[in-house]
Amino acid sequence: MEEKPFFTYRKIQFVPKSQLVDVSVGAKHLAIGLQNKTLLKIQPNQMQEETITENDLTKSVSSSSIVHRVFLDPTGQHILVSLSPRDTADSPAELLYMKNGVPNEKLSKPRLVSRAKGQLITAVGWNPNHSSDESTGPILLGTKNGLLFETELKSDEGFFQSGIEQYFKQIFDVGKGQPTRITGIEFHQCNRSDGIGYFIFVTTMTRFYQFIGSVNSEDTRPLLVNVMNMYLNMPEKFWEFPSSDVHVEHLLKTKPLQIWKPHLKLAPSHFAWLTTSVIVCGKIDVSSDHSESVVQNRKSIHFESFAADSAGKPLVPRAIGLTEFHLVLLYSDRVVAVCILNEQPVYETTFREVKFLGMTGFSSGHFWAYSDRSVYEYSISDEKRNMWRVYMDLGRFDEAKSHCRGNESKLNTIMIRQAEHLLENRKFEESAKCFAETKLSFEEITLKFLELKQTEALRVYLLKRLSMLKPEMVTQASLIVLWSLELFLQELGTQRDAEKLFDSSQTLSWNNFKKFIKHPQVHMTMKCNKKAVYNLISSHGDKSALLECALEVGDYYKVLDEYVQENQYKEALEFLEAKRSAELYYRYIGPILVAIPEEAFVILIKIGHLLNPSLLLPSLTACAAEGSSKNAGFVVRYLEHCIKKLDVRDPAIHHFLLSLLVKESPEKVLVYLQEQGNDPSEIPYCLQTALRICLAGGPAQDRSLIWLYRLLERYEESVEKALSINAIDLAKETANQVVDDDVMRKRLWLKIARHIIEEENDISRALQMLQSCEQLKLEEVLPFFPDFTTIDLFRGALCISLQAYSDHLDQLKEEMDEATKSAEAIRQEISIVKSRPILIKSNEKCSICHKTLLISSVYIFPCSHHFHADCLEAEVLPQLSGIKKERIHDLKRQLASLSTKDDTSSIKSGSKSEHDTLKEEIDEILAGDCLYCGDLMIDSVDKPFSIEDSLEVQLRQWS
Repeated sequence: MEEKPFFTYRKIQFVPKSQLVDVSVGAKHLAIGLQNKTLLKIQPNQMQEETITENDLTKSVSSSSIVHRVFLDPTGQHILVSLSPRDTADSPAELLYMKNGVPNEKLSKPRLVSRAKGQLITAVGWNPNHSSDESTGPILLGTKNGLLFETELKSDEGFFQSGIEQYFKQIFDVGKGQPTRITGIEFHQCNRSDGIGYFIFVTTMTRFYQFIGSVNSEDTRPLLVNVMNMYLNMPEKFWEFPSSDVHVEHLLKTKPLQIWKPHLKLAPSHFAWLTTSVIVCGKIDVSSDHSESVVQNRKSIHFESFAADSAGKPLVPRAIGLTEFHLVLLYSDRVVAVCILNEQPVYETTFREVKFLGMTGFSSGHFWAYSDRSVYEYSISDEKRNMWRVYMDLGRFDEAKSHCRGNESKLNTIMIRQAEHLLENRKFEESAKCFAETKLSFEEITLKFLELKQTEALRVYLLKRLSMLKPEMVTQASLIVLWSLELFLQELGTQRDAEKLFDSSQTLSWNNFKKFIKHPQVHMTMKCNKKAVYNLISSHGDKSALLECALEVGDYYKVLDEYVQENQYKEALEFLEAKRSAELYYRYIGPILVAIPEEAFVILIKIGHLLNPSLLLPSLTACAAEGSSKNAGFVVRYLEHCIKKLDVRDPAIHHFLLSLLVKESPEKVLVYLQEQGNDPSEIPYCLQTALRICLAGGPAQDRSLIWLYRLLERYEESVEKALSINAIDLAKETANQVVDDDVMRKRLWLKIARHIIEEENDISRALQMLQSCEQLKLEEVLPFFPDFTTIDLFRGALCISLQAYSDHLDQLKEEMDEATKSAEAIRQEISIVKSRPILIKSNEKCSICHKTLLISSVYIFPCSHHFHADCLEAEVLPQLSGIKKERIHDLKRQLASLSTKDDTSSIKSGSKSEHDTLKEEIDEILAGDCLYCGDLMIDSVDKPFSIEDSLEVQLRQWS
């Protein structure tokens, strides 16, 4: 398939009314200056006819002026037209400014830049950071005489302004008073530590000037005067290329200085400058802090071989253009593209009937070449596609790879070329890495390095190929790793045999070996084939390599097994401390504790919460049993640390510590027990177990037993144990702890009193105890006194006891009198309430049935609730207990059995009849409390609203 050309072109469809003088492009807008002082604005359109607007300049300039140059800014918003006189005797040069309006509309009215009158403008440096359509921002103007001006033009004049210039100031003279035509100007920001940096390129026919400086603010006006002022007192920097004898008049109307930007708003990356002898190219670096030059990698390209006339004489390009990778050279009859990197032509188009004048544009993948009657638009098509081969031929392999665009065939070609290049330069290891990424056969490359005896390069190749294997290629990975490992072990063995005092950690081979096994793929393969790896290393007898591999694959059990088997306990302990793995400690700390207890316990205390002391009990027990009492002391110290600092609550730990204290430090047992507190629910050890341990400790633990009996609430045994060692104070403390059981408390104090009287024969001290226990009376202690004890010894106590009895009797009498008075007052109040009259209105209604109240017998309550007797009975009766219900029925039967005659005779006799007595009892049951305000209502709070009999009916209604 034939490749598409780098450049394609088409002719812009328009017929000018006069010859073209100059063309400028900005944002795909063409500004064309014609010989008849007409300015055309064209918006090219490949799908439709071009949009053309026309502006007549004759009314804005003198009649003797002709169009010299046209300048359109990169945004396409501002146009400058430079006009020159027909001859030197005519009117001076002029400069017009126009604002480019909306597409399909005419340009704004041309305005004369009055302060530029008399200066023939030959170059314009547009501001790359300004994009407003209201003003140009600070721009630079270069003249025919070498003067450099800075100005800012606004599209609308201010009220107090005499022109469109905001300011107009000369900032430099490159000719130093001599006429020197400025052919190109470019400026852009760059990095500077002393402010906002700018660099300025200015070219003449033979010189390339470079100015670098900084400004304090982008709002400063003039903006670049400070940059140029630096060069007033120091020589400016420039390159000079003497002019050849070739006629260069055509260069006066082109732009020999070109820069290329990845984007309109980005900084330029490289430049090209056309002289009469060479084309100068170079990189532009604005990222670093530059003081002298932003140009890097400058080179000169000679164009003699690119084009020649019919006689074979080299031609000088009329104009140049710059793309990312190519120079475009315009001749009068052809367009030639040359690669900047290798200076080789890649494209050429010849025109027989066209004589080109210039070339412009080079933005957004387009440029334009023009003659006096036509304009051709060129489109740049995929100029990068062969750059990979150019970079490869130049030996710039990394850049070549970046231009492969994922094409594996191209990438393989580059890698093979790079590997062979490195091999030729005896860079074997780098060559091995490159060979590994090619598609050449594994056997071909390995044999190549074996023939060259480059073992290290072979290892590099194997490791690289290993990293490129797919995860499922397990067998291949294992073979490569074991082969590489064998190569390392052979080399290490050779060095070890050559020098008996070999220290593997200090050799380059050892360091390479450690680096090899740390490779992720090697690590994974060794982890899956640990047995094979260990067997291979063991066959070489290399313990260091074995430990290193075990460490790398995380087989810490293998490492510690080796240390313990070789009795390297300190190394094992250091390894445990470094890894801080609880499981490793539980498994290997036992023999280490026995061998080096002091160092081991220091580490155990240091790591604190990492370990569970309960899981260390077997090792601790072995340590305490194997060694001397010194070992037991280390164990006690560690357990105390666990309990006090780590707050360990495991009963097994506490029991073990208690047993060690009883055996090794009996005096610390009670202190330990007291430190754990006296609340049985909070104590971490088992009281029964602690009691059994202390009982085995003999008399030395009597006080500890007193404490434990007390916590177990075995107060009598605690007091008896305290009295057995004559610890009266401890017995008293125990007795005082009994609070809820007065009988027990009294019994304990009697034991203490009896001991004091019978064993110590201290009557006065026994009598003092009566004040410590309120329940203890003198008469209860008297039986313990000796038979011949005189009453004088306890006369005072006896008087106090008798007085206490007298006071108690008086208090009871007063309480009985108060109770009698209260009962009498209550009876009087009840009598008053019963005899109190209540007024009932005739329209009062029953609180239950809401019918007229006085139609039958009623119950009236002080709370203002009124009930019919039948209604109240019907409501109250279901809420009564079974006994009361039976009583009501019984009372009613008795009432029914009484005759009327007997009731009448009773009434006449004036005494309460049996009928009245029965009626009062019924009233007392039914109407003792108000149905709504009394106890019945309170008791019914927890009862359901629906009674059980109607519950089923209501459930059916709701379903």
